[in-house]
Amino acid sequence: MKKHLKLIIISITIVIIASIGSFLFFNKNKKTISYNMTKMEEGDINSIVQATGEIKPKTLVEVGCQVTGKILKLFVDFNSVVTKGQLLAQIDPIKYQTQVTNSKVALLTSQKQLAIACENRIKYEAQISALKNEVLRRENILKNKKKDYERYKILADKNLVAKTDANTYQNDYLATEVDLKNSKERLKEAELNYNIQANEISKAKADIINKNASLVNSEADLSYTRILSPIDGVIISKSVEEGQTLVSTFQTSTMFKIANDLSKMEVFANINESDSGVIKKGQNADVTVDAFPDKVFKGTITQFRNEKIEIDKSIYYNAIISIDNKELLLKPGMTAQVTIITSNKKNVFKIPIDATRFIPTDPKISEKLKAFRSEKNKLKPGTGESRALVWVMKPKGPEPVAIITGASDDDHIEFVKGPLKPNDQIIVKENPNE
Repeated sequence: MKKHLKLIIISITIVIIASIGSFLFFNKNKKTISYNMTKMEEGDINSIVQATGEIKPKTLVEVGCQVTGKILKLFVDFNSVVTKGQLLAQIDPIKYQTQVTNSKVALLTSQKQLAIACENRIKYEAQISALKNEVLRRENILKNKKKDYERYKILADKNLVAKTDANTYQNDYLATEVDLKNSKERLKEAELNYNIQANEISKAKADIINKNASLVNSEADLSYTRILSPIDGVIISKSVEEGQTLVSTFQTSTMFKIANDLSKMEVFANINESDSGVIKKGQNADVTVDAFPDKVFKGTITQFRNEKIEIDKSIYYNAIISIDNKELLLKPGMTAQVTIITSNKKNVFKIPIDATRFIPTDPKISEKLKAFRSEKNKLKPGTGESRALVWVMKPKGPEPVAIITGASDDDHIEFVKGPLKPNDQIIVKENPNE
């Protein structure tokens, strides 16, 4: 009996040892998961958009030449301070001075032709007046001569006067008729000459207009040989040298670039189309450049342009940011890194943005998402808000919670509403252990 009991005890012991060994073996290879957790906190959230851009002067004017010629003299160089109207360069003016002289001579000739035509018209106008009087006088004489001739012809036919007397009156009548005809022909000729001179006057006046326009153009071309500064500013670019011949084509050749005021600069920031919906005029921006990595230049968006810019098949829009450059540290053409503050929310509840990206790896926990989907649909985000999912540690393990979020920055996102409590342990990430 004792021997049988001893065998039973040994068997039970072996089973217990085997069970413990099996438990230890399997649990040795089973993964356990711990979590990094946090709670909601209260604070500020500054939503930002980051971009790159180029530093440019607020006012930049390109000065070019409008005539062809050799540069005789340059009066400025890089970094020269200039004033409006200052002479920057002189192009050889000889050809254009000759054109002005020729235009003046041509204009004077046309003016003399006009004067002659006007004098001739006055002369023919006087002739016409005199000839009209002469024609009128001769018409009256002819009328009387005709009456005398007809009266004497009747008397001669009745043998009351000599036929020679009638012939004399007839000859006077015919001679007067010829004189009248000649006067009318001279009147017609005078009127023709008058009209010719009127046409000459019209032609001369039109010619004077053309010659005057030619003179204006010649004088303008001559003035273009003097390259003047259109604004007060600083020469930041010079692309010509003395002795160089400039050729004016359909496009004006650029000689200088003048910045009006380097103490006020602009950044042309390239905003990706995905961020364009939150960019507005008046927003503040921080600007840094590689030359001064530890210095932040404060700026404000003064314009957000609608013209698209395609870079590497991506669409961007320009935000123009005005910045102060009183220290003259920023130079045109520098590459700028821009941080635009799109919203600034004070004293809001916020959670780590990584919590909204957390996805559990345990399949059993992931099954809880099925219940979450129906709960999520009950929350309706407002303008500028969106839905999100966070996992909260409960007594039975991680549970999904649907929330509505608002503004965000690089680290945190605003909690707007949802069944999330201030003391809830929010899972940020999991730490698998062997």
